[in-house]
Amino acid sequence: MPKLVDLDNLPWDPVDRIKISNYHPNQRNEIRRKYWLKGPCQPHDHEFPKTIDTIRIGNSNEGGCNAYITMGYKNWKEPRFDKHVGDVNSFHNKALQRCEDLINQAHSISVATNKQDDAVRKANRVRLIATIDACRFCLKCALPFRGHDESEASSFKGIFLELMDLIIIQYVELKKLPRALGNNKYLSPSTQKDVAHCFEDEVLKRIFDEIGDDVFALLVDESSDVSGKEQMAIFLRYVDTHGLIKEKFVGLVHVMETSSSVLKSSIDTFFAKHNLSSSRLRGQGYDGASNMRGEYNGLKAKFLEENKLSYYVHCFAHQLQLVVVAVVKKHLSVGRFF
Repeated sequence: MPKLVDLDNLPWDPVDRIKISNYHPNQRNEIRRKYWLKGPCQPHDHEFPKTIDTIRIGNSNEGGCNAYITMGYKNWKEPRFDKHVGDVNSFHNKALQRCEDLINQAHSISVATNKQDDAVRKANRVRLIATIDACRFCLKCALPFRGHDESEASSFKGIFLELMDLIIIQYVELKKLPRALGNNKYLSPSTQKDVAHCFEDEVLKRIFDEIGDDVFALLVDESSDVSGKEQMAIFLRYVDTHGLIKEKFVGLVHVMETSSSVLKSSIDTFFAKHNLSSSRLRGQGYDGASNMRGEYNGLKAKFLEENKLSYYVHCFAHQLQLVVVAVVKKHLSVGRFF
């Protein structure tokens, strides 16, 4: 297949020009338009034929002769242009009409297609903005997106879809849009997740920008979700530029097992993803499980091997939980209270 050519470096002399059919099909109309906008170009005299015997005034099927195209023409005393132009339906006039249509980009197929694409793009942007607004509300209020029954006949389709119905009623521009083709409504669960992930990336970026190159502490707890998958919650504790202590939840990582080596590897991957370094770690806070606070093979020990300044503190919430459990076992009234 012919390669695409630079339209600004096309050969201008008709003798040097390549046949349009030898160019890439996607570029042929652009090349024709480029030559027509440039205007006529006369080849050098030494490249003309010596006689005009080769000039043929052919019929419309043959497209006339080659004298005015590639071979050149010198007998201007009898130019015979009238025979070349012919009647209204001649090949010359048809070619002229096609060239005028080609130059007039306002009537071209590509412009018409682009106008349709712009209209579709604008409509999709309006739909997407409405979806983002609904997702922002659900995320800010910590509300569930999905409903038990999201069908059109459902009395309650879930918070997200019900909120979208309300936005459509209130948003005049969205209400006037034509019906989206297929399922292109930006209401699918995958679209909701994509928008939520975008918000997540922006929030994490803000947190890590606040930390910058400063030191921080790591808080980790691991448990299993309702499906039985092991997961690890990661928190970062740091001091912002205003001197305020902040403790932010930054990620929930699924792990294959809860061994200290797997947890350490998952945390290292998380640090590398967000440009954090364990050398800036100044504190660790875990519960009292052996895989977390073990002196030799625990997660605490593995971080201390890399950074002696990452001091470990037993989680105060876990200590309080242990105290409450011990008290409940001894005092029934305390147990009834909780």
